[in-house]
Amino acid sequence: MKVNSFYILAFFSGSSVANMVQQYPFVHPMSTKETTLHGKYLHLTDIHMDKHYLVGATIKSDCHREPKKHKKKKERQGLLAGYWGAPGMDCDSPSRLVYHSIDYIADQWKDKIDFVIWTGDNARHDGDAYITRTKEEIIGYNVEIAALLKNAFRLENNRTLPIVPCIGNNDVHPHNELRGIKRNPQLLEFSKLWNDFIPPKQLKAFKRGGYFAVDVVPGLRVLSLNSLYFFGSNDVVNSCSDKAGPGARHIKWMKKQLKRARRDGFKVIIIGHVPPTIKTFKDSCLDDYIKVSTKYADIITGHMYGHANMDHFQVLTRDVPSDRNSSQIEILKDTGRFISTLREQYKKVKKIRDTQELVVVHIAPPMLPLFYPTFRINEYESNINSARFGDWLKYTQWYTNLTHWNQAKHPLTGKHLKPEFEIEYSTDETYNMTDLTANSWLDFAEKIASKQGKSLWKTYLANMFVQTNNDWYGQSIPIQQPTIGWLDCSKPDPTLQETHIPQTNQQAQSLRSVESLPASTSANAIPIQPEEKNPTKIDPPAFEATEHKATTTLQDTKPKPVIISTPIPPDNTKNNSLPTHNSHNTTTWTILVRLSNSAVKDILVDIPTTAPFLTVSDLKKKVPVEPDQLIKLIHLGRILQDDFKLL
Repeated sequence: MKVNSFYILAFFSGSSVANMVQQYPFVHPMSTKETTLHGKYLHLTDIHMDKHYLVGATIKSDCHREPKKHKKKKERQGLLAGYWGAPGMDCDSPSRLVYHSIDYIADQWKDKIDFVIWTGDNARHDGDAYITRTKEEIIGYNVEIAALLKNAFRLENNRTLPIVPCIGNNDVHPHNELRGIKRNPQLLEFSKLWNDFIPPKQLKAFKRGGYFAVDVVPGLRVLSLNSLYFFGSNDVVNSCSDKAGPGARHIKWMKKQLKRARRDGFKVIIIGHVPPTIKTFKDSCLDDYIKVSTKYADIITGHMYGHANMDHFQVLTRDVPSDRNSSQIEILKDTGRFISTLREQYKKVKKIRDTQELVVVHIAPPMLPLFYPTFRINEYESNINSARFGDWLKYTQWYTNLTHWNQAKHPLTGKHLKPEFEIEYSTDETYNMTDLTANSWLDFAEKIASKQGKSLWKTYLANMFVQTNNDWYGQSIPIQQPTIGWLDCSKPDPTLQETHIPQTNQQAQSLRSVESLPASTSANAIPIQPEEKNPTKIDPPAFEATEHKATTTLQDTKPKPVIISTPIPPDNTKNNSLPTHNSHNTTTWTILVRLSNSAVKDILVDIPTTAPFLTVSDLKKKVPVEPDQLIKLIHLGRILQDDFKLL
């Protein structure tokens, strides 16, 4: 659809932080020229860039230091950091992953989305006692990523898509602490750094409290909250019961903005970093947040957060239990208990939804490789004439399997291939949700908590951990093992939906010894690919990036041929009826097809090694199966489509 809008150009100068970032004009949603609404927006969260990340470093050093040599052996023991990251381990994001991921996402999506929400935690965690974080380093990460996003999402005529940030608990120094004082120096720094992102009329509120509102498209407004003033771990501010405190002022501002949005006929998206839960928010702040949210539920289309890392949603009620400590779950240390508590929360929805006002809060998974790096594309109703304009309709979750990409190299040069993102799941196909209103999420909560929803609950859990089946998080979910070069002819599970995305048990990528490091890496430094270009670096005080920007590779829209290497020799001792494989035949090679759990029914199929090549569809025709059997060709954990060629 077409809408009219006008541009507001925002510039700043005169400060050390401001001068670090090359500014581009900010695209305000209302302009004198016609603008096409795409009805989509991007959600990024928890990037956690780490300039100290070292390929081949030990996990216990936060991926910062090489392992010591064994006293008696030259080999190095233990898990080592991979080239693109250490998925499933307690390390942050290498700079090369951050640069490549943001450029990749922007190249694929910047002309298909209307705005970006960016929910905080750009700096690394402070987990390494030998390299403690400094204020300058934290500022440096935020400066660099802000510049990277503005460059990546720059459109024609040097315009930049609306980008709406918020402050994370790892973006301040000390960690978690942000004082509610006038002219807080950290808020003043962010006000200069984000000057392009914050409307001029909102700068005063941001300098005072770290929050602001912005109209991202006509009729749709985003409230960027400063969740640190509600955060229970921020011990330097009082709770919201202190009417003169920063938390109470924030709630008052939130009420005022929602009242204004209702008067203006706007829908609202609320974003923040730390999600409102019994564990994370101060008691009175959580109570006030729920009261305000339920009062304006008719205009709030979603509550979008990060911080907790696991992909899930919470259902909040004003009937908060008095014994809060019994409900406090440390997600990173007691995930089994957290999952059980979450399902119990969903089970209660059926009993209380008709008698209590509920708030549904969404937590997106992170970009850092705690599981697999992700981003989310949300869709909303973009027809300005519709009564449902602005309503949240669906989202598609994308991820990149770093277990695969840490090992993937060019067959000739041996250089590391650059990761591509693929769809993990979508709410319409995987969860069969027609929209993402609060009532739809409550229906979904009831469904996955029921006995009939056990299969869907397992799918939901696999998505919660971004398909990693991470044992470190205490998860135990029976899912399919990856199969390489095999045809899976098992019968489909009638309890699963046809759109159910196959899940692979991809364990965290790690290198067992220095011998298993990629050939193009060095044991002493992070290597740079020769073909990569150096990015325009931002040099904040006492901060120097150590890695280079990766050149983005656009995802090929055509079917890609899959190269399957050495054929599998038949085991004639198990099945004497199998045809003999001709190892001297250079025009064909043979693959083994297992039709059941038993090797007795194995058959061999010859695949031509010269043109014309077989497609997956051609191969399926060569395999005799029963009417109720389903054929799937799986390579590196991915189901191949019928038009893929086998080379």
